[in-house]
Amino acid sequence: MLGGAARADLIISGVVDGTNTSGTPKGIELYALANIPDLSVYSIIRDTNGVGPFDTSAALPVVALNAGDFYYVAGNTASQTQLIGLGFAVGLVSSIANINGDDILGTSLTSDPLNSSNFIDSFGLEGQGDTNFYADSFAVRLNTSVGGQVPGLLDAGNFTITSYSDAGLMGAGGFGTYSPIPEPVTFALLGLGALLLHRLRRRP
Repeated sequence: MLGGAARADLIISGVVDGTNTSGTPKGIELYALANIPDLSVYSIIRDTNGVGPFDTSAALPVVALNAGDFYYVAGNTASQTQLIGLGFAVGLVSSIANINGDDILGTSLTSDPLNSSNFIDSFGLEGQGDTNFYADSFAVRLNTSVGGQVPGLLDAGNFTITSYSDAGLMGAGGFGTYSPIPEPVTFALLGLGALLLHRLRRRP
């Protein structure tokens, strides 16, 4: 369980393993489910080649995100240049995002990022093996996949994975499109609130 100092507010909403020179662009898109005053309390973790367990981590920088913000991490400077050219503001260049199609990714708390009790979210299943399930592809989280999924419990089924050769993905249907659909209980609470407000307004 996560401590009170940080909640499971940072998830992976997109991953790209491109087909340009040296397999670029390579990058990770993160999404803030709530306001994050200090992003550095979170880290990205990686299970290299999917052999398990998570073996590499990279702390994120000190920056504030608002709920609904995207944050982009490029795997190298060539990827950074390409992503910026496509309109995505890269906040960090780190080898953690220098990925291949079989690397499993996740988010965790920086205090002890490779400790499973601090895991928050994952793309792919830890230790699932060298499957190359997103090689030369663009993966985007489904809007129905809401909230962090603890590594080891989630496979790529919560993402749409499409070949990078689809030229329309980068501009229209790729990064920057995730918009989580509230769970039914959220809709119920919103409806209850609206009903109470309506009744209060009708009082003489």
